[in-house]
Amino acid sequence: MKSRFSDIVKIRQLKVDSIEREIQREYGAIESLKKEILHIESEILKLSPPTSGHFSLIQQYHIGISNMNREIHQRETLIEQHFQKIVNLKESLKSANMEVEKFKYLHDDEVRKVKEELKYKEQKDLDELAVLRFSFKK
Repeated sequence: MKSRFSDIVKIRQLKVDSIEREIQREYGAIESLKKEILHIESEILKLSPPTSGHFSLIQQYHIGISNMNREIHQRETLIEQHFQKIVNLKESLKSANMEVEKFKYLHDDEVRKVKEELKYKEQKDLDELAVLRFSFKK
């Protein structure tokens, strides 16, 4: 049964769904970044330091390792930012859920009142019919 709060409940629920999708996207981004970190770490492990040659080869090796470590650190920073965004989104989700529940309660209360009114009206109509039938029998 519809009430004046039905549309508000739908709109608030859409907002909740949107926030939940955003949280899932953030978790997906975190997983992607973790995979990238694992890939970079495996690349670091595959590299072997030069044992002979010019000093420039050793420098290139160390520069490459430090660049890869910097990339790992950047991705870890991004992961922390995504986790912070998730915390903020969860707070928004909590308040949005409270709004939905508030309007659901108002909707259900209004529907209950309408049903009670209909039940009362139906009882009143049945009483009138009973009185009419009784008066016609005399």
